[in-house]
Amino acid sequence: MSTLKETLDQRRIGETEAGHVCHSTNAAVSTLLLEASNGESWLLPWQHFLDGRHQTMEKIERLVLTFATQEILIEGRNLETLADEIAHLRLKRLRPAPAKYQKSSGADAFVTKIEVRSRAKPDADIGPGN
Repeated sequence: MSTLKETLDQRRIGETEAGHVCHSTNAAVSTLLLEASNGESWLLPWQHFLDGRHQTMEKIERLVLTFATQEILIEGRNLETLADEIAHLRLKRLRPAPAKYQKSSGADAFVTKIEVRSRAKPDADIGPGN
Protein backbone atom coordinates (compact mmCIF):
# COMPACT_ATOMS: atom_id res chain seq x y z
CA MET A 1 0.00 0.00 0.00
CA SER A 2 1.35 3.42 -0.87
CA THR A 3 2.24 5.93 1.80
CA LEU A 4 -0.26 8.43 0.38
CA LYS A 5 -3.07 5.86 0.56
CA GLU A 6 -2.15 5.00 4.17
CA THR A 7 -2.13 8.69 5.10
CA LEU A 8 -5.53 9.24 3.48
CA ASP A 9 -6.99 6.16 5.20
CA GLN A 10 -5.72 7.36 8.59
CA ARG A 11 -7.08 10.88 8.03
CA ARG A 12 -10.42 9.48 6.90
CA ILE A 13 -10.67 7.28 9.99
CA GLY A 14 -9.69 10.22 12.20
CA GLU A 15 -12.48 12.38 10.78
CA THR A 16 -15.19 9.99 11.95
CA GLU A 17 -17.35 11.34 14.77
CA ALA A 18 -17.66 9.56 18.12
CA GLY A 19 -14.66 7.33 17.41
CA HIS A 20 -16.53 4.93 15.12
CA VAL A 21 -14.65 3.82 12.06
CA CYS A 22 -17.66 3.16 9.84
CA HIS A 23 -20.58 5.19 11.14
CA SER A 24 -21.73 8.17 13.10
CA THR A 25 -25.05 9.01 14.71
CA ASN A 26 -26.93 12.05 15.91
CA ALA A 27 -30.20 12.57 17.77
CA ALA A 28 -31.92 14.40 14.89
CA VAL A 29 -30.90 13.26 11.42
CA SER A 30 -32.85 13.99 8.25
CA THR A 31 -30.40 12.55 5.73
CA LEU A 32 -28.02 9.60 5.61
CA LEU A 33 -24.62 10.42 4.11
CA LEU A 34 -23.44 7.21 2.52
CA GLU A 35 -20.03 6.53 1.02
CA ALA A 36 -20.24 3.57 -1.34
CA SER A 37 -17.33 1.19 -1.91
CA ASN A 38 -16.95 2.46 -5.49
CA GLY A 39 -16.14 5.97 -4.20
CA GLU A 40 -19.53 7.56 -4.84
CA SER A 41 -21.21 9.56 -2.09
CA TRP A 42 -24.97 9.51 -1.66
CA LEU A 43 -27.31 11.72 0.34
CA LEU A 44 -30.40 9.67 1.14
CA PRO A 45 -33.28 11.41 2.94
CA TRP A 46 -34.64 9.28 5.76
CA GLN A 47 -38.16 10.31 4.70
CA HIS A 48 -37.63 8.06 1.64
CA PHE A 49 -36.64 5.04 3.76
CA LEU A 50 -39.04 2.12 3.23
CA ASP A 51 -37.62 -0.85 5.12
CA GLY A 52 -34.54 -2.77 6.14
CA ARG A 53 -33.50 -6.33 6.85
CA HIS A 54 -30.55 -8.06 8.46
CA GLN A 55 -29.20 -11.31 7.00
CA THR A 56 -26.53 -13.68 8.23
CA MET A 57 -25.20 -16.13 5.65
CA GLU A 58 -22.31 -18.37 6.73
CA LYS A 59 -19.44 -15.87 7.20
CA ILE A 60 -21.17 -12.89 5.57
CA GLU A 61 -23.45 -10.52 7.43
CA ARG A 62 -25.60 -8.21 5.31
CA LEU A 63 -27.89 -5.29 6.01
CA VAL A 64 -30.24 -4.28 3.19
CA LEU A 65 -31.84 -0.83 3.36
CA THR A 66 -34.57 0.04 0.87
CA PHE A 67 -35.22 3.65 -0.02
CA ALA A 68 -37.75 4.93 -2.58
CA THR A 69 -35.35 4.72 -5.52
CA GLN A 70 -32.28 2.87 -4.18
CA GLU A 71 -31.45 -0.35 -2.42
CA ILE A 72 -28.36 -0.26 -0.22
CA LEU A 73 -26.41 -3.50 0.37
CA ILE A 74 -24.08 -3.29 3.36
CA GLU A 75 -21.70 -6.11 4.27
CA GLY A 76 -19.62 -6.41 7.39
CA ARG A 77 -19.66 -7.61 10.99
CA ASN A 78 -22.00 -6.89 13.93
CA LEU A 79 -24.35 -5.02 11.61
CA GLU A 80 -27.35 -5.78 13.82
CA THR A 81 -26.01 -3.13 16.20
CA LEU A 82 -27.00 -0.51 13.60
CA ALA A 83 -30.66 -1.61 13.61
CA ASP A 84 -31.68 0.59 16.55
CA GLU A 85 -29.96 3.62 15.01
CA ILE A 86 -31.76 2.99 11.71
CA ALA A 87 -35.12 2.32 13.40
CA HIS A 88 -34.92 5.69 15.14
CA LEU A 89 -33.45 7.51 12.10
CA ARG A 90 -30.27 8.43 14.01
CA LEU A 91 -27.72 7.02 11.55
CA LYS A 92 -25.99 10.06 10.09
CA ARG A 93 -23.05 8.62 8.15
CA LEU A 94 -22.06 5.19 6.92
CA ARG A 95 -18.94 4.09 5.06
CA PRO A 96 -16.72 1.06 4.60
CA ALA A 97 -13.33 0.93 6.26
CA PRO A 98 -10.10 -0.88 5.40
CA ALA A 99 -10.00 -4.42 6.84
CA LYS A 100 -6.94 -3.61 8.95
CA TYR A 101 -9.20 -1.54 11.27
CA GLN A 102 -11.65 -4.40 11.91
CA LYS A 103 -10.02 -5.62 15.14
CA SER A 104 -10.18 -2.14 16.68
CA SER A 105 -13.98 -2.00 16.18
CA GLY A 106 -14.54 -4.60 18.93
CA ALA A 107 -18.24 -5.47 19.25
CA ASP A 108 -19.29 -2.39 17.28
CA ALA A 109 -20.51 -2.56 13.69
CA PHE A 110 -17.78 -2.80 11.07
CA VAL A 111 -18.64 -2.19 7.40
CA THR A 112 -16.49 -3.79 4.71
CA LYS A 113 -18.60 -3.08 1.62
CA ILE A 114 -21.45 -0.77 0.58
CA GLU A 115 -23.21 -1.11 -2.75
CA VAL A 116 -25.99 1.17 -4.04
CA ARG A 117 -28.43 -0.25 -6.57
CA SER A 118 -31.28 1.50 -8.35
CA ARG A 119 -34.63 -0.07 -7.62
CA ALA A 120 -36.62 -1.33 -10.59
CA LYS A 121 -39.29 1.13 -11.67
CA PRO A 122 -42.81 -0.16 -12.31
CA ASP A 123 -43.86 -0.60 -15.92
CA ALA A 124 -44.89 2.78 -17.30
CA ASP A 125 -46.91 1.07 -20.06
CA ILE A 126 -49.39 -0.57 -17.71
CA GLY A 127 -52.53 1.46 -17.28
CA PRO A 128 -56.04 1.96 -18.61
CA GLY A 129 -56.45 0.70 -22.14
CA ASN A 130 -53.16 -1.30 -22.23
